[in-house]
Amino acid sequence: MIELTKDQRIEFRNKFEIPSEGSCVLYIMQRCQRPFDNPALNVAVKIANEFSLPVKVVSFVFKYPRANLRHYKFFLDGLIDVAQGLLHRGIFFHLKIAEDFSPITKEILSFSPKAVVMDENPLKEMEKLRKRLSKELPVPFLTVDSDVVVPSKLLEKEIYNARSLKIKYKKILSQFLKREEDLKPKIIANYKEPPIFTLDEVRSALKLDYSIKPTEKRGGYFEGQRVLKSFVDNRLKGYEKRRSDPNED
Repeated sequence: MIELTKDQRIEFRNKFEIPSEGSCVLYIMQRCQRPFDNPALNVAVKIANEFSLPVKVVSFVFKYPRANLRHYKFFLDGLIDVAQGLLHRGIFFHLKIAEDFSPITKEILSFSPKAVVMDENPLKEMEKLRKRLSKELPVPFLTVDSDVVVPSKLLEKEIYNARSLKIKYKKILSQFLKREEDLKPKIIANYKEPPIFTLDEVRSALKLDYSIKPTEKRGGYFEGQRVLKSFVDNRLKGYEKRRSDPNED
């Protein structure tokens, strides 16, 4: 495999070598729902390009405890943007809906992956899932810490105050404040429209809680970019002086 061991965002979860067979490199997108500026996706593209294979992205929608229709509406808004963004990059996207984690290994292996990449995630349930996959997957399994500027594993111990965190990060921050180019896959996905999935489809499959209705606010990557641009263009000036003033919006 290409030299990835020096990348401090990457954790090798098992010791399998790349198999001779395999039809793709599979990226399981769970935490880092972004079609661009996504280090985990770029790792998948690097591996796929070395073996002249397509990249396939799969997102699993599970029924989480206490999650309601409003949560899933924002979740689906994000996945719709992901599908459109990946289409622009020439990458396959698949959505899988399941009640729980139990079928996930079988679903992953149905793609015949040569290697599997997944987002790092500090939540206990997701770490439990990654440990399970590291034992059950017969191919290389990597996780990538994509949602923080500085990889979490570089903090050797728990830090309880902002000053200590600032001192720690100041020493190494410059190593990671570099924008990474979105890599192009050698093998381009041959579809013209992103997959279509709706809130009704997820709602009926998972029997969701209807008591809390969706809001009119939209989620997703492109909406987030729009809100950020509006903040930078219209509200950032004077933010440093007025950010603690409750009379200012």
